[in-house]
Amino acid sequence: MTDAGTPGISDPGVLLVREARAHGVPVVPIPGPAAVVAALSAAGIPADRFVFDGFLPVKPGKRINRLKTLKRSIRPSCSTNRPTGSPRP
Repeated sequence: MTDAGTPGISDPGVLLVREARAHGVPVVPIPGPAAVVAALSAAGIPADRFVFDGFLPVKPGKRINRLKTLKRSIRPSCSTNRPTGSPRP
């Protein structure tokens, strides 16, 4: 528990999360305004830098190209997707 921000995001809290998960101890983030930060804090992966890529392209070719680009990144990445038929923001 911390009162100084989300542990595991740009601090050594990732080491504690990784050990807890390795020993079967549940890690439960309490989401704030950004769900991606909660998810990263409990993932047990280094998250001092990560990519938030926003909405994926709608067209399949562009979507695949974007995902291939993100896959080559050394940083964890997150993007959002809308249900089929939803209007673009």
